[in-house]
Amino acid sequence: LRAARFQLTGRCANDLWAAADELALDGTVDDHARLAGNKVTVNGTIGNGLLAAGVSLHLATNSVVRGGAVIAADSAMLSGAIEGGLRVLANECTVSGRVEGDVYLVVGDIVIMPGTYIGGDLHYRSATELVLDPRVDLQGKLIRDSGLAQDPVSGPPWSERLITQTYFLLAAWVAGVFVLGVFPGFIGRAVLGLRGATARCGLTGAIGFA
Repeated sequence: LRAARFQLTGRCANDLWAAADELALDGTVDDHARLAGNKVTVNGTIGNGLLAAGVSLHLATNSVVRGGAVIAADSAMLSGAIEGGLRVLANECTVSGRVEGDVYLVVGDIVIMPGTYIGGDLHYRSATELVLDPRVDLQGKLIRDSGLAQDPVSGPPWSERLITQTYFLLAAWVAGVFVLGVFPGFIGRAVLGLRGATARCGLTGAIGFA
């Protein structure tokens, strides 16, 4: 789904892919949710994992994400419950909810609010050291990735690579949906042409690859 504004208030029994300038998920998604937008707000329930990218991203207090979450945003505020692991790539991130699993943060400015519950380890990568308030309930260890400069051999940590690639995937998908919405006739003719010339396209690709 693509729109200037999108709001889900009912129930989606399958996967949900949605992109909008302003996107609000207030209902229930039984399976995966993949969301992208300028402003993304989740105030509902997601049954099997969340992939989300946005300039501003907010998991509200009433939100529940089962199966873990991967988030890429400029600004992320995570106040809901995540029944799984959490991975975040952001310029700034505030965590004030409940996370059952391990947390991986690659964030410039990190805030962990008093009362936050983290059921596993908290891994973070930031230019400044993170000091937790005594009222933060961290069940595991606080682990800082000291390799702030990228290793020219091994590259960034796998968690950062995963989040970055997720962001690029969502961005490419949004761009593709936009082109489809603007040029539906052209895309339709191109698909029909591809179906009618599968062998020639495959041969051209093989020659180009060689």
